[in-house]
Amino acid sequence: MTVTNAVALSEYLLRRDQAITELRRTPAPSAFRQQELLTAIAEADRAVKSGITSDADDERAQRAAQGPSWFPVEPSNRTFEDARVLGVRLGEMRDTEYAAAALDNTPIPTVLNAAGRGSRLLQRVNAVPFTKARGYIAQAEPMTAEVIGRDGESDFTKQVVKGHLATVVKIVASASVDKTTLTDMLPAEETLRVSIAAAVGRSVDRALVNGATDGENTVTGLLTDGVSVSTDVAAFNLSALLGAVARITDAGGAADVILADSATVAALSESIDGTKLNRLPELVALPPLADGTVTIPAGTVIVADLASAAVAVRQNLEVIKAELAPEAFDTDSVFVAGRIRIGGISLPAPGFAQILVNSAA
Repeated sequence: MTVTNAVALSEYLLRRDQAITELRRTPAPSAFRQQELLTAIAEADRAVKSGITSDADDERAQRAAQGPSWFPVEPSNRTFEDARVLGVRLGEMRDTEYAAAALDNTPIPTVLNAAGRGSRLLQRVNAVPFTKARGYIAQAEPMTAEVIGRDGESDFTKQVVKGHLATVVKIVASASVDKTTLTDMLPAEETLRVSIAAAVGRSVDRALVNGATDGENTVTGLLTDGVSVSTDVAAFNLSALLGAVARITDAGGAADVILADSATVAALSESIDGTKLNRLPELVALPPLADGTVTIPAGTVIVADLASAAVAVRQNLEVIKAELAPEAFDTDSVFVAGRIRIGGISLPAPGFAQILVNSAA
C-alpha cells in the first residue's frame, strides 16, 4: 500500500468512526442527521473496500511479473528432529506418547481462538484450568441480601455456594505431514500450529453448544444442560431478542452475547435497524466445522450471559507424533495431533441462557 493510499484510507476511517460515535450519542440525533451519518459510513466503507482491492490487484500484478516461486522462503537446513509441532521438538517426543505443548504460557482460550479461526466462545466464559484428570468448578447462585435489625439473625442455609468435579472429554485434531515439508519449510510449523488449534477450538465451541460424548464420558452444552430456558418465537426480531435479554436480567444475569449460525446473524444484522443494534448484546456467528458438521442448528438463536458461565479446561494442549506407523513410514510422513480435555458448560442459575427456536426458519 502506498503512503498516499494509506493516508487517504485513514482519513475515511476517521470520518467513519466520528459518524458512528455521533450516532451512539444520547439523546440521539435527528432522523435527518442520522440518515446523513449512515450515508457517510456507507461512503467510507466503499472507499476503504475500493482502496484495499486496488492494492491487492497491484500486489498480484507485481508477483506475476516476478515469475513463479516454488518456495515462499529459502529451505532450512535443520534436521527432522529439530522441527517442532506445537512448540515441541520432534526429537524430544516419544512415538505415540502425548506430551505437553510448549506455547510460551499463552492462555489456552487464546491459543484455541487461533486469531479468530478457532473457538469464539472459550474466551467469553470463565475457563477454569486444571492439570489432572478432571477439573473442579465452584459457582455461587445469585444471592439475595436482607435488612436485619441489631439483634437479627440470618439464615445461612438458604443460599449455598456449590462446587463440583467436572466430567471432561478429549477433543483431538490430527493430520499427516510430509517429513520433507516439515523439515525444510519453516512456515509449515506455524501453519500446522494454527490449523490444529483452530480445528480443536471450533470443536470446543460445538461441544459447549451441543454437549459431547466420547462413549464413556458426557458433557453438557447450552442446548442440553437442562438449565437454559427454551422459548418458541414466530420470528427472530428485535422484540424477541430484547425479551430474551430481559429474562436473563430478571434471572440475575447480564446478557453479553447472541449466538446463531452465520446466515441467521447476517439476516439479523440486515433486518434490525442499525441505530437499534447497540441495544443488543454482540452478535456472534458460529460457523460449521471444516467437514460441514453444524455447530448451532438453523432456526435456533441463543442469548446468554457467558461471562457468568464456567468451563473446566486442561491447562495445556497435548501433542503427539507417530512416524513408525506403517501408513506414515510408507509415505515418509509423520502423523501429528493436538488434544485438549474440556468439561461441559456450567451456568450459575436457570435462565442465564435463553434459547429461541423458530421452527419455520
